[in-house]
Amino acid sequence: RDFIFNIGIYHEKQGNFEEAAINYHMAADRGDNEARYILGQWYEEGKGVKKDPKIAQKFYLAAAVEGHALSQNNLGYMLL
Repeated sequence: RDFIFNIGIYHEKQGNFEEAAINYHMAADRGDNEARYILGQWYEEGKGVKKDPKIAQKFYLAAAVEGHALSQNNLGYMLL
C-alpha cells in the first residue's frame, strides 16, 4: 500500500479526519482505489470534508470503473 495512504489511516485512527482526507486525496490522485472509496464515503457522509454527494459519486465512479466492488455498490445505491 502507498505510504501516503498509510499516513491517512494513521490520521484517521487518531481522529484527525481533515488531515486524513488530505492524505487520502493525495493517494486517490495517485490512483489508489481504496482511497477513492473512502473519500466517496466521507463526501457522502460529510466526514472530514464538506458533505457533497456529487463529489462522492465522482470518487465512487473513479474506483468503480477500475473494478472496486464496494464503490460499484455504493455508486449504484446513490444512483437509484
